[in-house]
Amino acid sequence: MISSLRRNLQREHLERLIDLSNAGDNGTAAFRPISDLATHTLRTLSSRMGSVLESSGAKKIDPYTLSHLTESKARVDRVLDAAYISNAADMRPAAPSFLGFFGQESERE
Repeated sequence: MISSLRRNLQREHLERLIDLSNAGDNGTAAFRPISDLATHTLRTLSSRMGSVLESSGAKKIDPYTLSHLTESKARVDRVLDAAYISNAADMRPAAPSFLGFFGQESERE
């Protein structure tokens, strides 16, 4: 159903979207909209692949296409889950630092 050339192109496209979705984490604020757009595209692709895999016509899909779609969806889902887990640290309140209160004072001679 999906040719080997197209599967390779889709894999490369997916790889680039994953890289772009992670770029906003360590980049500047200018990369955030690009990262958000890539993440949105990954969510859309995951939903579309899920629809194809769960449809009644999934039994007619050749094994290469079926494995490609299954692995691609699993990879996208792991990336999206990892984004939520890595952002969970941003939601926790910062632990108070007692170093300033109980730190050692430097000795001056």
